[in-house]
Amino acid sequence: MDGDHFASRCECVTIHFQDDTIPPVELFVKKTVTNSDYAGLLSDMQMFETEESFFNTIFADMNNYSRERNGFELEGLLPKCYYADKSLVVLENLFKRGYVMLDKLKRHTVEQSSAPVGATLLKDAFLTKYPSLVDAHMWSEAGAAMNGPFLDSIFHTSLKILQTHPTPGSGKALEHILQFETEGFFKLAKYFDLKNPSCARVVCHGDIWGANMMFKQNEETQEYDECVIIDFQTAHLGSPALDLVYYMFLAVDSEARRSNWKKLLQVYYNAFAETVEKLQGEMKFSLKDLMNEFRRNAEPGFFFGLFFVFGVKVFEKIPDVENIEGNVMETIIGTLNDMIEQSITEEGTDFSVAVVEAFQEFQTLVNEQD
Repeated sequence: MDGDHFASRCECVTIHFQDDTIPPVELFVKKTVTNSDYAGLLSDMQMFETEESFFNTIFADMNNYSRERNGFELEGLLPKCYYADKSLVVLENLFKRGYVMLDKLKRHTVEQSSAPVGATLLKDAFLTKYPSLVDAHMWSEAGAAMNGPFLDSIFHTSLKILQTHPTPGSGKALEHILQFETEGFFKLAKYFDLKNPSCARVVCHGDIWGANMMFKQNEETQEYDECVIIDFQTAHLGSPALDLVYYMFLAVDSEARRSNWKKLLQVYYNAFAETVEKLQGEMKFSLKDLMNEFRRNAEPGFFFGLFFVFGVKVFEKIPDVENIEGNVMETIIGTLNDMIEQSITEEGTDFSVAVVEAFQEFQTLVNEQD
């Protein structure tokens, strides 16, 4: 099955029954990759183990808790999981329910960005009961082997663009990004440490952007006003600002984000507070706390957003991991860098302007005072 499947093999399966009165069951199946070396990297990051734990225990317990508190159902927010273990996850096929994946090259509007909201407050007991959530594995020592090369590509490409195509303001952007030329992965990883001060601990998705979200169109308004989040192989505990920063910088239209980021955080906060009230809980942080936390964690978002500037368009041209022999990461990063290099030749000045604009937005955000 074509698509962005860098941590699994995916296929759609239809089960028919001899009894014609029983409707077919439409499934979406995820399996471990066959390349042994690459599978080892994914195993080190506990990708399937995390998703297995999420569906078999964490989400099941969260749903039971919410149902007992106030009859509040969480199941409709995620695809139904029929089975999950350390090498196989069987989910419902959301395409058959009318959900679609929007073009990830087109960032979300303010209206679309208002749909994917919701989170659940957690207590410290979760740290003991659900150990798979304690660490953000994509940002651990093990994650450096896979996530590190992607980030290095962002750092080095940004530097090359600014150095070879200087534009007004590029000097300050260059000076800042140079700090990440070495050990850049670990400098960003500090934001994902559970000990990092946070306005709340929530279950973070860890990779929430257009490729991991499906939308359903309202037949009357023709707006995509229903959203389901998919792929929980990177779930972890952390600040809600981490997912918000990731999504806002990587998936939301730049102009919409710059003009409406406070409005979108207000939408999130209101949905969060409504959920807590339904669960008979007590809010532990204010909207101002969330905005300040968003600002404090904006730096990873700045770099994620840079990838959208020059990398995401060529990402689809990377070979499927199942068709790569030998070192998968070397092939992926090498192919990615070669295609980006060609893009710089053609669009280097435009890229430089976009990088400077993103840096200026980041600086304005972190220095703004309410």
